[in-house]
Amino acid sequence: MQEKLILPDLNHEPRFCREGSIVLDFVSRSDGDLVRITDEAHHSLSLRINGGYAVYEADALDTWNTLEAEDARALNDGHRHSAVLTVTARGTRLYIDGYQVFSGTSTAFLAALEGALTLQVGGDGGPHVLSFDVLGRALTSREVLGRAHVAQPTVEFAANRLNALDVARLATWRRGSIDLRFRVRGRMQEGALLAVGGGGREGLNLRVTPHGLVYRALAADGTVLREVAAVGQWSDGQWHRVAISCGHGAVDLYVDGFREVHAPGEFFLGDVEGLDEIVIGQDCHGVRLSGEVQSAGLYEQVLSNEQVKRLHGVAPVETDAVFDRGFHGAASYRIPSLLTLSSGTVLAGADQRVSSPNDSPNDINFVVRRSTDGGRTWGPLQTVIDCPGTGQDAASVIDSCMVQDPATGRVHVLIDHFPGGLGQPNCVAGTGFDEQGRRLLRDLDGALYRIEADGSVSTEDGWATGYRVDEALNLTLEGEPAGNIELAPGAWPGQSLFAVPTCYLQHVYSDDDGLSWSEPRDLNPSLKEPWMRFLGTCPGTGIILRHGPRAGRIIVPIYYNNDENWLAMCAAVIYSDDHGETWTLGASPNQDRPTAVGPLDPRTFTDETWSLHEATVVEREDGSILMLMRNQHPRARVATAVSGDGGESWGEIGFDDALPEIWCQPNALSLSGPAGEDRMVFANASLMLPYRGCGVVRLSLDGGRSWASSRTFNPAHYVYQCLCELPDGDIGLLWENECQGLYFSRLPLSFFGLPLEAATADEQSVPTR
Repeated sequence: MQEKLILPDLNHEPRFCREGSIVLDFVSRSDGDLVRITDEAHHSLSLRINGGYAVYEADALDTWNTLEAEDARALNDGHRHSAVLTVTARGTRLYIDGYQVFSGTSTAFLAALEGALTLQVGGDGGPHVLSFDVLGRALTSREVLGRAHVAQPTVEFAANRLNALDVARLATWRRGSIDLRFRVRGRMQEGALLAVGGGGREGLNLRVTPHGLVYRALAADGTVLREVAAVGQWSDGQWHRVAISCGHGAVDLYVDGFREVHAPGEFFLGDVEGLDEIVIGQDCHGVRLSGEVQSAGLYEQVLSNEQVKRLHGVAPVETDAVFDRGFHGAASYRIPSLLTLSSGTVLAGADQRVSSPNDSPNDINFVVRRSTDGGRTWGPLQTVIDCPGTGQDAASVIDSCMVQDPATGRVHVLIDHFPGGLGQPNCVAGTGFDEQGRRLLRDLDGALYRIEADGSVSTEDGWATGYRVDEALNLTLEGEPAGNIELAPGAWPGQSLFAVPTCYLQHVYSDDDGLSWSEPRDLNPSLKEPWMRFLGTCPGTGIILRHGPRAGRIIVPIYYNNDENWLAMCAAVIYSDDHGETWTLGASPNQDRPTAVGPLDPRTFTDETWSLHEATVVEREDGSILMLMRNQHPRARVATAVSGDGGESWGEIGFDDALPEIWCQPNALSLSGPAGEDRMVFANASLMLPYRGCGVVRLSLDGGRSWASSRTFNPAHYVYQCLCELPDGDIGLLWENECQGLYFSRLPLSFFGLPLEAATADEQSVPTR
């Protein structure tokens, strides 16, 4: 008999707490409220299930914030789940089944509500809350994990073979999960971990091989009908956990708590014709594993990413929202840049998308936040570039790229700029400047004008006009306001002069660790060619060369297109040998690239197959530079090229078979490490779900020539990211889920599952996982 649910009296402690936790366990088969706390003014804090996922809303005095944890799905599956919400000065965190699934910048807790409080828990035929409590302190991630419900198997193996009654119960299961713990006696060993048969024929198995793990469905003649394979080295004599989760249209294969494969299409026990046998540690013909399966269970439940992590004992990773939807009134934030400065300060940059989450044309500003404690807390938002106008008529900046010069301490940020109404698809070819470096304007008939050094405006032929332009690019005519040259036509009634409608590459810098910033400076006059429509940054970070004759060179990755097809892009770098005073455009790996129709010409090619888009660069220990590039090639792998002359030219383009490419920005970072190692981390979105997602972080010990370990950081929504090495040696990851915000996570090197401080040659040669 279920005990009566005891509810706390919120009008005593922790009524006036600014920080705290809401803790509950529940079972649900429908959407509805889990908990709603309402004050006398009808403000509320609420946690509900909507569409099978959790939604938290803080509607308090002067505060409104919604956290949609859309990646933690199937909470209405009729099985028990745990939910914990914590609020501190760092923001709000939402945990499901022991692991964090979302965070927000909102700091509203019970103290933000007014007057007497009313508590509603479950009810109205919706979710059934099994336990509930409110605490006057925020639980730690470890405490949350310790309180979380652990999924229990429907059938657990007490021997190597299930009895006939249990097998009969499972014969109709078309969805569910398998979890087992095993070890193999050494490398090059293999065998069946689990096998399922019917009528003397094996119809389903899970095997460990010298090259990885394979889950298969077999036909009556033994041919393979379906196969899900995870490449890696798990026949190493060590204990490992493997889970198969079949449901929601796919098979997910997890090893040691991390998803290795997501394969569309389902196949499970009920797909075996005449199922009458389920065994572990051997196949259906009695051939035994060269090792042992210590424990195994079958689950009617389709286990989630969080539930598998809980079963496998994965350490929690803490995440905080640095910029999110509604923060400072913005519709969205996108495009992370992240940098650890020589002082130890961590600087995070973002597009502040004021009007909508869209790319340019849009009202987009460049903003930063600073952390002086290694990313644990963040200072207030600072607006570095505030573009004039509103909505699609506003000017915009987009795609910041940061780098610090250690010789001067100066932080350089390069960023794309568009006048109002313009973005990458609709800007025109040109630089926006004349040969003397004077800014050009255009009237509605296409006639050109130029801004002189004193701010006066003259015609292209040199005739004076009554117009003037001030430092903020405001336009006056005979002393009267006449708009701003950055606005779109029609945004200011009667405005007749406008910026040339092309893309501008701009540079700002800070000499005090990001506390204050210079005014933007246009680099188009020295970098952009007249035939280029777009010339812009690859967002994220640049690098400073450490080795060889060009040590100290600043390198920033960029890409550009031509006037024939705006999607025909070429990646390259710009570099500075005088601490950012002047910049030079290097050659692209696409220059003279062999194609079926001859050497590629970046000025005229149109075939998007050869496009090289957003890129990231890292310096190897030998002084060469590795560029990893987003691209449109049918190989669907990250493109690579190597430069031996500091980015001035590049070798042959290759494709890294270990790095999936789904048309999304990559980021990479060189790490400090022991002598003889060339540590590098790489992150990108690796799977279309069909939305862009499955953020994977990989570690290389040989400068990106191979990948020693990979970890699926977030198996669902995940798009752009930026990496930094924190002062304590952890890895900082600032990442986005595209529509809701930017989130900062700390990843210790132990996250990769390798003994990195004493890595051996054998570990360096482990196949990519």
